[in-house]
Amino acid sequence: MDVIRVLLREQPEAWRRTLLVAGLAGVANAAILAIINRGAAIASNDTGLLHFRLLVLFGMCMLGFYLGKRYSLIQASVIVEHMLKNKLVRVCGKIRHSDLQVVENLGRGELYTKITQDTSLISQSGLILVNAAQQSFVLLFCLLYIAWLSAAAFAATLVVILVGIGIYFRHANSLQGLLKRLTDREAQLVDLLSHIIDGFKELRLNRKKNDAVFQKFVGVSEVVRDLKVDVQIGFCVDLMFSDVFFYLLLSVVVFLLPRLIPTYAAVVLMTTAAILFIIGPLQMVVQAAPVFERAKAALGNLQELENRLDQTASEPASQATDGGCCAHRNFQSIHIENALFSYGSNGSGTDFAVGPLNLRIERGETIFLVGGNGSGKTTALKLLTGLYLPQQGCVRLDRQVLDRRSIHGYRELFSAVFSQFHLFDALYGLEGVEEERVARVLDELQLTDKTRFENGRFTNLNLSTGQRKRLALAVCLLEDREIFIFDEWAADQDPHFRQHFYEVVLSRLKAEGKTVIAVTHDDRFWNLADRVIKMEYGRIVDDCRYR
Repeated sequence: MDVIRVLLREQPEAWRRTLLVAGLAGVANAAILAIINRGAAIASNDTGLLHFRLLVLFGMCMLGFYLGKRYSLIQASVIVEHMLKNKLVRVCGKIRHSDLQVVENLGRGELYTKITQDTSLISQSGLILVNAAQQSFVLLFCLLYIAWLSAAAFAATLVVILVGIGIYFRHANSLQGLLKRLTDREAQLVDLLSHIIDGFKELRLNRKKNDAVFQKFVGVSEVVRDLKVDVQIGFCVDLMFSDVFFYLLLSVVVFLLPRLIPTYAAVVLMTTAAILFIIGPLQMVVQAAPVFERAKAALGNLQELENRLDQTASEPASQATDGGCCAHRNFQSIHIENALFSYGSNGSGTDFAVGPLNLRIERGETIFLVGGNGSGKTTALKLLTGLYLPQQGCVRLDRQVLDRRSIHGYRELFSAVFSQFHLFDALYGLEGVEEERVARVLDELQLTDKTRFENGRFTNLNLSTGQRKRLALAVCLLEDREIFIFDEWAADQDPHFRQHFYEVVLSRLKAEGKTVIAVTHDDRFWNLADRVIKMEYGRIVDDCRYR
């Protein structure tokens, strides 16, 4: 199985030691059968020293079984969780070094399902692996014991088990496609749930939209339910199949073999006891298969995610850089030359495209970017910041043409508050910042009574939209990069904070020699900018210099 190969690839020496101990525990477990059979055989005619020795031997085997199984299960948990941690860190590392467009195309539902639910399924497989390995040893030595008792019983048992396993795995393979469909639908369900939670305000204001989204959620949940039922039915068929084959084996051993082999009657009771003893191990091994099938599907999902990230990787994790901003801190100009970016997959004329853009930004300029909704302003900012790479044309920093290798240090020049921004609970990357400095910025933006900065974290993020934007601005100012990007920051602010933003904050950044590009609709403040650039239908249609 692929899942076994992947698990064993992680710390192979530790796995070998764990499985060896599990095997010894299985041997001890199988020895208990022989001891019990022997004790039962002499119970009526020997109650002396031999009986006592068998009792001591039984106790030793029980102790070995308990200690060996306990050790192997604990070690399996440690190894599997270590593997999952490494895999989770590796996948998240690839995500954070991917291009923005790649992450946007993956979708929240797919990412969350594969990273959380699939890793949980794999986590379960470690214990099942060790338990199945231990029970496999029990099964093996019980079969050898049956062979010692009767070659005919051994042959019948082996044939029935092999035929059953063959039929079982043929059926199990048919479940793989069903599990893949289930994973896809569960990801779709997570996306719809995020619509209900994240779009709560919009849904409460629009009953038709509310009903439509909910009906879609109900429809997908019913599909997920049906797929889960089909999967469970498949697993139930597998379990019942093992029971049927087990009873078929008993019927052969108890009813058929005594008729065919006259000498077999002497060992029929011990053989029957041995077969009854192996029902537990056999069912454990069979029941492990569904878990492995789910884990196999989960590993396939994670591997598919990694492959997609590798195919579109913009920066290997090993090339993550620090201090890139320092290398370009003294830049003089940024020049966007004939840059074109299309959101379509085929580049046809029906796709929304931004560009070709031609724009030169001088160090220390304050530029306002204006235009209607859908004019391409935010996309232009993503091209400017290097979050999107131009599909045609280029971006120059001074005389250097930026490419996939040099874009990472270039991005370190920017600190931004986009229209759709994420507010972090701590100043990540600014762990050494003085609390007094943070307090001053929060006080300037009148956030002191809403949230505080204590022990490296903000005490409250449950703020209004305007307050959240002010806190995002505070973080932006504390980062103190060379270029500041503000995407309609003032749109949710009251008149007082709008005026403070344009007349105080932007003026101070200008005096400090910072470069500012702000998307705005507040035309009464345009005179505070060096230039006002207007966009329509993805192109620059006007570039007006004010000073």
